[in-house]
Amino acid sequence: MFSLANGRLIHNVYSGMNRSVLRKIAAATAIFCDELDGGVDMFFAIKAIYLGDRQMLVDYGTPITGDRYSSMPQGPILCATYDLMAGKFTSDKSLQTEWNRAFSKNGNLITPRAKVDVDCLAPAEEAILREKISLVMQLDKDGVDVADWMHKNCPEWEEVAKGTSRPLPLRRMISFAKKMDPSKAKELEDSIGDGMKNRDGGEFSKQPLLVAS
Repeated sequence: MFSLANGRLIHNVYSGMNRSVLRKIAAATAIFCDELDGGVDMFFAIKAIYLGDRQMLVDYGTPITGDRYSSMPQGPILCATYDLMAGKFTSDKSLQTEWNRAFSKNGNLITPRAKVDVDCLAPAEEAILREKISLVMQLDKDGVDVADWMHKNCPEWEEVAKGTSRPLPLRRMISFAKKMDPSKAKELEDSIGDGMKNRDGGEFSKQPLLVAS
């Protein structure tokens, strides 16, 4: 469902990707698999995580994951999340290895291999993620084209040609989602960046991705 170049996103993945980001992405995916009683389609998972990041930003002033974003023909996506799920994350192969221990991919279906620790998610984050995967799946059930819906409901997304992508800066999402002046959006983006650096140094980022059996 996604456009790829040489098996991975044309736009480089988040250069600051780290274990705290990995844990949030993995926890979100595990929540979706639980909500759907098994596995989740990669396309729907990425859209739901994006909407979760966006909603958390609106409600609490910071996204859930810390990933970076791009506009692609089928709507906005999370860059590292995309590459991890596709098995093409090469910036840090150890993170892809951790992901592969937690999840398997059959076609576009992502299923858990083992129990993922979701304690890195705050209750509000988990509630938003469950709400967004339910929304995305209901749209699909109702025959709504999820990509078209994202185009209409995420005005920060920019149209791009087939086979291409364009970076979607966090400050652009902030400006549209929170209806904030661009200069104020840049200030919030900088503040969020500082918070993400602090999060990476926290104890949660160092804990195992999987729950010990």
